[in-house]
Amino acid sequence: MRSVRTLSIRTRSPKEPAAARGNGTRWSALALTLRVWQGRLGHGDETHRLLPCRVRGEGMVGRRVLMAALGGMHTAVVMEDGDMCTWGYGEDGALGHPRPYRPGFRDFAEKEKYPAPTRIPAERFEGEQVSMAACGLGFTGAVTRTGRLFMWGLGRYGIMGQSNTRDARLPVPVPAELFGGRRVELIGAGHFHCAAVVVGGDVYTWGYGGWGALGLGHKADQHAPSLVTSLQGQRIVIVACGEAHTLGVTRQGGVFSWGHGERGRLGHGDEEEHVVPAQVVGFARGQRTVTAAAGGGHSVMVMQDGSCISWGKGQALGLEGHQDTLCPTLVSPQYFDGEPVAMAAAGRNHTLVVTVGGRVFAWGLGGEGRLGLGDDAWRFVPALVCIEPHYFVGRFRRLPACHALSFAMVTHPRLGAESIFAR
Repeated sequence: MRSVRTLSIRTRSPKEPAAARGNGTRWSALALTLRVWQGRLGHGDETHRLLPCRVRGEGMVGRRVLMAALGGMHTAVVMEDGDMCTWGYGEDGALGHPRPYRPGFRDFAEKEKYPAPTRIPAERFEGEQVSMAACGLGFTGAVTRTGRLFMWGLGRYGIMGQSNTRDARLPVPVPAELFGGRRVELIGAGHFHCAAVVVGGDVYTWGYGGWGALGLGHKADQHAPSLVTSLQGQRIVIVACGEAHTLGVTRQGGVFSWGHGERGRLGHGDEEEHVVPAQVVGFARGQRTVTAAAGGGHSVMVMQDGSCISWGKGQALGLEGHQDTLCPTLVSPQYFDGEPVAMAAAGRNHTLVVTVGGRVFAWGLGGEGRLGLGDDAWRFVPALVCIEPHYFVGRFRRLPACHALSFAMVTHPRLGAESIFAR
C-alpha cells in the first residue's frame, strides 16, 4: 500500500539534459512520505523531516538503490547488487532481523526499533539476490532474481503464505509449488493481504479476505497463495494492493479492481464490494495504462500519454473540490506544468507522482511532513516537491533484464523504447 516505486535520485549539473544517460551518476534512497515514529525515516532518530532528506546508513554508503518499499511502520530498500536493508519498527519481525539483545532497554518497543538502515544478510535468502520488495502493515515480502518469494513478519490471516498463521521473524520461502511451480515476478502488499504475479501473467492472492480484497469470489482468509481464476488469460503485469482493495494492470493496458468499494476506490461508479475482479472502464479510449497505485481509499493510474487519472477518496485525488469520485477522472496536466507523468505512488491519504523529467509532485494529507513540502498542511491539488538543487527522481539508463520489474518502471515494454526511462 505505501510504496514509492522508485526512490532513486540522480545528481546532474543544471545544464545537463533530463534524458542524459547515467554513466557515473550517483544514486541514493530518498525519504519522502513517511511519518517519523519508530525511526522509520532511517536517519537514526525520531525527528520529523518536513523536506526530503537523503537517507544515509552503513548498509547504503556508496551503493546504488534499485527500489524502496514503505510499510505501516517500516521501510525496505533493495540495492542493485541484490542486497536488502530495512529500518523502522520491527514488531512481529517485519524487518527480517533477529530480536536484538539490548541491556538496559526495559520497553519492549524500544528494543524493536532499527532507526537506521540495517542489512539483511544474503544467507537469509539462501544466498540469492533480491530484485524487489513490498511492505505491508507489520510484514515484508521479497522476490529474488530467480523468482522465489520470501516472507517475514506478521503471520495473522496467513500473510506468510505458509498455510498457517504463525509469525516469521526471519525470511521464510513460500513453496514454489503453491504458485504452480512458476517463478514469481512481482509482489504487492496491502494492510493484511498480498498479491503476486507469476510468469505467464496469472495472479495469486493470500491473507485477509475481508471485503473481497483477494478477488477469489468470497471473503474468507487464505493462509496460502490462491489462484485468482477470474483473471486467467488476462496476462497481468502489475498488481497494487491498497488498504482493502487491489488493482491489476494487464499487458494490454487494461485495469481490473476488486475488494472494498467504499468512497468509490474501485472506480466502478458505485461503492459496492467486488469479490471478483471487474474491469475499470470510463477513462480515455485508446489509451493504455502504464502503471497503477492503490492507497487507503483511492486509486491512481498513469496512462501511456503521461496523463494521471485518479478516483476514490477526494482528499487524495489531486482534483479541485476534493470530493469523492466514483469513476476515473483526469488530474489536470496544468498542475504538472504540462510534463508527462511517468509513475505514481499512493499512501493512505496522499499521492506522489514523478514526471518524465524527474520532478516530484505531491498532494493529500500533509501531516508530519509526509508531502515533503516544508509543512504539514493539506494540498488538494498537486504541488512541486523541491528536492535539493539538481536532484531528480527516476532512472536515466537501461537496467539488466533481471531488474526489469514493473515496480522500477524502466525497461517495461509498454513504456516504449524511446522513453527516457528506458535509456
